[in-house]
Amino acid sequence: MTAAVSVPVSIDLEAGYGDTPDAAAESAARILEAGAIGINIEDGLSGGKRQLVSPEQHAAKIKAVRDTAQKLGIHLFINARTGPFLLKFGSPDECLNEAAKRAKAYADAGADGIFVPGLTDLALIEKFAQLTPLPVNIMVTQGVPKSGISRASVFGG
Repeated sequence: MTAAVSVPVSIDLEAGYGDTPDAAAESAARILEAGAIGINIEDGLSGGKRQLVSPEQHAAKIKAVRDTAQKLGIHLFINARTGPFLLKFGSPDECLNEAAKRAKAYADAGADGIFVPGLTDLALIEKFAQLTPLPVNIMVTQGVPKSGISRASVFGG
């Protein structure tokens, strides 16, 4: 696909196609060698089940993927996907706090962005953008405000 298009290609790497940092790094190496320069990698899938893995486990995957890209000399954009809202971790405030904790850990591990599917409340989106060091991506679905979100609020400015 990368040979057929003239735009950068980003791949949804799911949870790295394995539960270990080595598995994620191996999967990333294959897509990088195929020409991709961006990935989404999620923390809400383990052993084929929809469940949150520990932030430390996911951060280790992100670090392994980052290290692999650096060894290959590729500036990879890693968009860390976190699932507290989507997987109904708790109350909206509990989900927000968990997502913010994870965003910090993922940024420290080498993530470039944070993707938070299920985060739909405008006030929570803006608060989350203030709590994270990463640019924020949200999934536009029914219930997400179509206006009122400034670029600065979503990108932490």
